[in-house]
Parts: sequence; structure tokens; C-alpha cells
Amino acid sequence: LFSLDQLGKFRIAGESEVTVDELSNVDEEKHPPALRLGMGYLWSGIKKQMTGKPVVHTHTAVIGVRGTEFETAVGIDGTTAIMVDEGVVDVTSEEKQQSLEKGMMLESDIVHGTMKTKKAVPKGKRKWLSWHEKKKKRFLRKSHRIVNTLHRRFTRFAFWHKKLTAKID
Repeated sequence: LFSLDQLGKFRIAGESEVTVDELSNVDEEKHPPALRLGMGYLWSGIKKQMTGKPVVHTHTAVIGVRGTEFETAVGIDGTTAIMVDEGVVDVTSEEKQQSLEKGMMLESDIVHGTMKTKKAVPKGKRKWLSWHEKKKKRFLRKSHRIVNTLHRRFTRFAFWHKKLTAKID
């Protein structure tokens, strides 16, 4: 568990890749605080009284939040799963935007280019380690067939993300 005064509290699982940036900007409206989850698991408890809308970036999504408690997981194949326990998060992926409310889940699959929303698994019954193992086995089993697809999708996402970031600046 770690805390950032400007954002809130966070918990990461072992072997997760998380970076923090944009914390020193004076103008939170124009440059909101940002975390980047490359792979693994991140629980976020974001403060309600923020002026800017902090964001969490993954390979397939940009998640805008305020006064929210949610979980984010990124698998080895780049798939992002988001589950909201309080508040609302706005998820943007490849120019598609969707709001998730309490009790909802979204999975953004980079291989297939899909964003699926459904009711979230209850908080006490979530098994992120099993989810990661399932993604890893699937990736290793099918990697020879999906490497080119992943390369195209990562390239397209990088282009879209760069375009989105330029709009914010």
C-alpha cells in the first residue's frame, strides 16, 4: 500500500509495473496527475476533492477518475480489466469512450480490439492471480499466431495515445 498526497491511496501486487508522472505540475486541470500500469494489478482509492481528473494509463485504455475506488489489471497480452467499487470512471480506448459506474467491469482486449462491459465480480471473490495466469497461458499457447496482430494493435494504440495526449496539451 502506498499513498500520494495529491491523489489518494494505492495498492499494487507483486511483479506489477507502475510508474507515476505529472505530480509536480501546478495546473492540474490541464495536466492531471497520472499513473501508468504496464502489467499487473493496481487498486486505487482516489480522493474526491481534487481539482483535476487524475488518469491511469494502460496499454489499451486511459482511465479518468474522481473520488473513486477501482481495480485495474493488465495481463501479459496487454488486456486491461477495470472494476469499479465506488464512483465512476471514464474509460477511453482507441477513440471509444465509456463510463463505468459502481459494480461494473470493463475488459479491453488488445488482441481482438474489443471493449466488453458487464457486471463486476463481487469484491471478495476476485481472483487476479488466476486471471493473470489464464492470460499468460493463453498468450503462450497462441503467441505464434498473435504476435503480428499485437504489433499492429500496439502501434495503432501508440498513435491514438499520442494524438490524445497532444489534444490535452
